[in-house]
Amino acid sequence: MIDTLPVIDIASLGSASTLHAIDEACREWGFFHALGHGFDPALSARLLSVARTFFARPAQVKLGLLRDAVNPWGYFDKELTKNRQDWKEIYDLGPPDDPALPPRWPADGRPTGSSPPRMASPSQSAAPQPLLLDLAASR
Repeated sequence: MIDTLPVIDIASLGSASTLHAIDEACREWGFFHALGHGFDPALSARLLSVARTFFARPAQVKLGLLRDAVNPWGYFDKELTKNRQDWKEIYDLGPPDDPALPPRWPADGRPTGSSPPRMASPSQSAAPQPLLLDLAASR
């Protein structure tokens, strides 16, 4: 059993030791702190700041930005864990597949200093690797 939040350097994502550490962390904790991902620390700090500001908003503001079946970008607070609603709040943001599906923002506007696509672009380059890990783990 792991006693503290696992911290894993994913710079060598394909190595057996890294894959084992990820497997163990996900089985014991359900998540881990990733290092060596190549994201710009300043951009990560900015994203955290924007997230904290967003989630500190009143519930009515966030509920006005609910994602739906037509547009997957937005707020969601009905996540289930073992068929019970948990306390998780989500704000899904990503590049629109269709210009008709813009990200939803509060009436006072989007975060200043970075456009959503620029904030999302570092994660796009890393996205296929976790998918490959998932496929490898399911075999």
